[in-house]
Amino acid sequence: MHCGKARYAFACWVSASSEVLYRMSPDWSEMRQLHSRGFLADTEKPNRNWLQEYIPPDEQPHVTEAIHEAIRIKGIFELEHRVRRSDGTLGWTSSRAVPLMDANGEIIEWFGAASDITERKRSEQALRELNETLEQRVAERTKLAEDRAGQLSRLTSELALTEERERRRLADILHEHLQQLLVGVRLNLDALSGHVALDRKPVLDAARKLLADTIQTSRSITSELSPPILYQNGLVAGLEWLARWKQEKFGFSVELQAEPEVIALKEDMMVVLFRSVRELLFNAIKHSGVDSAKVILSKDGPDRLRIAVCDSGKGFDPTRIWESSRQQSGFGLFTIRERLEFSGGRLEIESAPGKGAALTLIAPVERAKVRKSAAIPETISSKPSEKKDHKFRTLLVDDHAVVRHGLSMILDTQEDIEVVGEAADGEEAVKLARKMKPDVIIMDISLPGIDGIEATRRIHLQMSGIRIICLSMFEDHEMASSAFNAGAAAYLTKSGDTDNLLSAIRGEGVCCERQS
Repeated sequence: MHCGKARYAFACWVSASSEVLYRMSPDWSEMRQLHSRGFLADTEKPNRNWLQEYIPPDEQPHVTEAIHEAIRIKGIFELEHRVRRSDGTLGWTSSRAVPLMDANGEIIEWFGAASDITERKRSEQALRELNETLEQRVAERTKLAEDRAGQLSRLTSELALTEERERRRLADILHEHLQQLLVGVRLNLDALSGHVALDRKPVLDAARKLLADTIQTSRSITSELSPPILYQNGLVAGLEWLARWKQEKFGFSVELQAEPEVIALKEDMMVVLFRSVRELLFNAIKHSGVDSAKVILSKDGPDRLRIAVCDSGKGFDPTRIWESSRQQSGFGLFTIRERLEFSGGRLEIESAPGKGAALTLIAPVERAKVRKSAAIPETISSKPSEKKDHKFRTLLVDDHAVVRHGLSMILDTQEDIEVVGEAADGEEAVKLARKMKPDVIIMDISLPGIDGIEATRRIHLQMSGIRIICLSMFEDHEMASSAFNAGAAAYLTKSGDTDNLLSAIRGEGVCCERQS
């Protein structure tokens, strides 16, 4: 009776529907009827092999699990799965079946409907493949953009270092060649001064004045290109020089604050930070509208250095600063940012119109202690000579023959001074000092091999009675401190007055004794 009613109901349902319709036994072990309208092979008689005939092997566990769950809860079976179509190919169906219950609530049959969703699944698969392709293309293009950005960053970094190397090369040419030749000429003119007729003295003095101005100009250019103190004494000393230079050249006051223990830097990072601070101070001079700024050095953790350049001037909108910075030549803000980021650091900007500016450089560095500088003597210690009846035996140390020759010519005119030897580098100076035991050594600071500071230190440790007079092209506080720290009795510039040098040799005059 029930079977006849079920068949009749199913027939009515088939007539009214465009779906695939089926009837299943209570435990789904038997497909009682299936009408598919050509999508699947129809079943008019009970079929106990329906699972093997309609469902691909790899899909069967998935379908069976869903059937068991629907039977357990006596609820709706609903699943999208693959099927074997009437033409033998595989397709997709969305199947839904509901249980028919008897008066006791037991399942007596399942009525189900299924839709052909093969085209939808194909579209979804095509969309997934397209998305994957697009994602791959995006990833490839992102990587290409990142690679190019990295190349640009490396190029920016290399350009900055190349510019600095070229600056240093030009500074070395000026210092090691042109300036030494000019000093040699000045020394020769000084040596001739005692042999020139009185009526020709004004001409000689005018030539000496022009020569002194030329040497001073050359020294200024050298310092602006690449200050030697930066490489010899480190970043703090370089920034102290920079503060003095900004005051002298622009009347712009720079207050430098550095922690007692600061962090040592590799040379390339030291140069980048120095040039960055120099550029930031130059921007403050041009745009801030004030005449002072602060430079604050501090540790940012155990292995990072923070340098803040602050002013209380006009300020600016940080969001617009890159519009003009990128167009500037030289070591501008864009270059500063790129170089720091390439090295693992960053540039932070805090400013607003009318509220001043604080630009902070943060860079990864290595930790080290800064060597304390000795104080430069401010008074004259006039210790009388102990050699009134004897000559001061003097050793000349300079890597430029023209300078040694000029010094020798001047000293040969002095009855109480005798040149007993010459050395062209620091190692040779130490050896000759041990061998000749001179009374005085005139020591150039910039020497090949071990420099004049180190040679002075070694000689002073072994033979403290020798008076060592350090000569340099630069009037530099930190360099002079290093010389006195090493044991020098005097620090003089090569372009200075010859009389000061002669007084220092005799143990009298300006800066001829180190203060205790």
